[in-house]
Amino acid sequence: IISHMETKGLLAFSIELADEPVTDYQLQATGRYQHTDIYIKKLAKKNNLKFLKQLIVDGRYQKNAFVKTGLFVLKKY
Repeated sequence: IISHMETKGLLAFSIELADEPVTDYQLQATGRYQHTDIYIKKLAKKNNLKFLKQLIVDGRYQKNAFVKTGLFVLKKY
């Protein structure tokens, strides 16, 4: 994706946020990955993306509880 982005291009996406301290990301029993916001920030910096915005929201509903979801907006510089 990044190689196809123009300078000042925006990238917006959502991820499931890891609840417990993990190293970067982990695979859940559901088969879905969860990531830490620190890992996303590290990848953004590594790929010349400026971290513009992060929101934490209740994402999908699973097993009588909402899944903590991170919404991110990054900008290529």
